[in-house]
Amino acid sequence: MTKKESKKDVPKKSSKKKVKPSSLVLDSLNKAFGEESVIKMRDAKPLDIVPTGHDSIDYGVLGIGGIPKGYFIEIYGKEKVGKTSLILSVIASCQKNDIVPIILDPKLSIADDITRAERIGVDLDETIM
Repeated sequence: MTKKESKKDVPKKSSKKKVKPSSLVLDSLNKAFGEESVIKMRDAKPLDIVPTGHDSIDYGVLGIGGIPKGYFIEIYGKEKVGKTSLILSVIASCQKNDIVPIILDPKLSIADDITRAERIGVDLDETIM
């Protein structure tokens, strides 16, 4: 404080707690869409992960140890790059972990490869397409 200023001239800090903008948005969205429809990132629960069976993909590419359980996962890419093999490995990994995978394959391209599926470890009787 300078000599000219007095204690009366210095603004007092507000005793009210400042509300963060994220809290306002969070409250508004939860009110509109239901409790816990949105949450703060810090409050997010860890994902259940299903390994693909390939560590280089699980940790090197995906970085979380596999594919999140309960999500729709789309595998796409150029021909002959290993999409079907990856999918079959994930199916086998799910089955080893007592998870029933559901495959949406309109072209039935996976169904054409039964021999490879069995070789990779897919239980054909427990695979739903």
